[in-house]
Amino acid sequence: MDNAIQLKNISKNYEDFSLNSISFNIPKGYITGLVGENGAGKTTLLKIIMQLISYDNGEVYIDEKIIKTRNYELYNSIYIIYDSINLNERLTSKQYGKIYENLYDNWDKDYYEYLIAYLNLPKDKAISTFSKGMKVKVNFALALATRPKILLLDEATSGLDPLVRDDILNLLLEFVQDDSNTVLISSHITSDLDKVADKLIFLHKGKIFLDEYTYNIDSQYGMIYCDINELNTYLPYCLAYIKNEFGFQLLIKKKEKLLVDFPNIKIEKTCFEDIIKIIGKGNVL
Repeated sequence: MDNAIQLKNISKNYEDFSLNSISFNIPKGYITGLVGENGAGKTTLLKIIMQLISYDNGEVYIDEKIIKTRNYELYNSIYIIYDSINLNERLTSKQYGKIYENLYDNWDKDYYEYLIAYLNLPKDKAISTFSKGMKVKVNFALALATRPKILLLDEATSGLDPLVRDDILNLLLEFVQDDSNTVLISSHITSDLDKVADKLIFLHKGKIFLDEYTYNIDSQYGMIYCDINELNTYLPYCLAYIKNEFGFQLLIKKKEKLLVDFPNIKIEKTCFEDIIKIIGKGNVL
């Protein structure tokens, strides 16, 4: 499988925070979710990929090629959308299209006009008159019309209503229909990632605690509950566990083996939110 992005042993040290030897692959044609609590280092990693900040150790590869110095040609193939709007609100969406036409080599005017119509955005009204959801849609229309191969999203859909987020998710799914296109999305909205992500990376306290394809999560991960007397029996099948008022909640990572050894055990389907909660707040094995 070809990778759009590879990070190898990336470290970045701040006075009160560190990324510790981060390594992962982002495969082409996939939507990968990057999750973690505030301050886990998600935005820092995205800025490192975009060459916006330096790092202390490690290597970054884009399309299998190592990036050693700031390469401005990269910005024709990779685009990042932040959680902030960052638009000149005196301009119209039509005027923004003309500006981008002169900035990006691969600008697709026809596709931009299609996106503006698809997203029900006025062409000739000042962006200052738009709702937050409409402004975010402009951000996405501009991003996609640059025809990037890699799209990075840093909490870009936070604070939006479900209908707007649904429009955005559909655009992302359409984007990766071209299997040379790739999305890396940092988000706290795990229900959105449940819908669209092909892979999940969980960053916790500057380290990677989970890096898994969703088909493996569906087939091999699950949730069981037990009391203190059963805990040691099930720990060999477990990735992490957490104690609650009723006993213990276990995140299973070897579901098939557990079912072979304990055919009558009840295993519940897990979602990304469960996984993040148990790894983030519980005991990781």
